[in-house]
Amino acid sequence: MKNAIAAILAVSMLSPMTTSAQVTDALIVAAAKSSSKRPELLQALIKGHVVIIATWESGKSNKMNVQDFIRKGKSFIPIFSDKQHFKDETRGSGFEGKGVSVDANMLMSMLKGDETLVLNPGSKTPVDIQAKELKALVDAARLPK
Repeated sequence: MKNAIAAILAVSMLSPMTTSAQVTDALIVAAAKSSSKRPELLQALIKGHVVIIATWESGKSNKMNVQDFIRKGKSFIPIFSDKQHFKDETRGSGFEGKGVSVDANMLMSMLKGDETLVLNPGSKTPVDIQAKELKALVDAARLPK
């Protein structure tokens, strides 16, 4: 199911499989186990890139569709901390070629805030994140004018 997010993005801000957030597996595991590490994880995520599953609407369009999934009857958007997690977690799914690295700050600025994100959903320690948690950390100075 495609999420209703079809945002206009500057190509320079979003490109297939570029850099990702500097989020370590150790930090993800710590945040999954202890809520005291969650703020540190969210700060690290918002400062870098995350990989999402998305498709461009058409060849020359700056619009894209972000893939969401249903889990327990509720929609979520999978986000991946880096290219390796994306590759490992999408292997054999049909989504392998649809990874797009996006500035997390930009992505969060475009979401409504009521979405659920799941960081590294196929890993041993997936982390559920409410978009409003990251949206509250958006740095407006980093957004295009």
